[in-house]
Amino acid sequence: MTKLTVTVITYNESAHIVEALQSVSWADEIILVDSHSTDDTVERARPYVSRIDARDWSGYGTQKNHAQDLASNDWILSIDADERVAAHHHHVTDGHRKRPVDRLRLRQVGHTSRGVADRLAQDLDGP
Repeated sequence: MTKLTVTVITYNESAHIVEALQSVSWADEIILVDSHSTDDTVERARPYVSRIDARDWSGYGTQKNHAQDLASNDWILSIDADERVAAHHHHVTDGHRKRPVDRLRLRQVGHTSRGVADRLAQDLDGP
């Protein structure tokens, strides 16, 4: 089965981080790259993550690429602290039998988006 790493970059995201991390608690690995938050972001995240890396802010792309470089798995889902991932369970007919298929849905607080998450769910489900 395919393994998944979730990465999150943060700076002073205490108000959002716990719900974001809880929404991906099923991931095989969760990596947090924090830009020296001055609130309790890191302390609140610690119970949910596999690894925390603190580094100076160097821009969105650079921070996200650094987080990706720390990942142990080939599949990587990068979310922001104000996003949530919801797993939806469905059954599909495969010949004569039904099998469960998980679908992921990425939701930014106040917004909804789809796309890559559906493809990722298909690949994580495996053959």
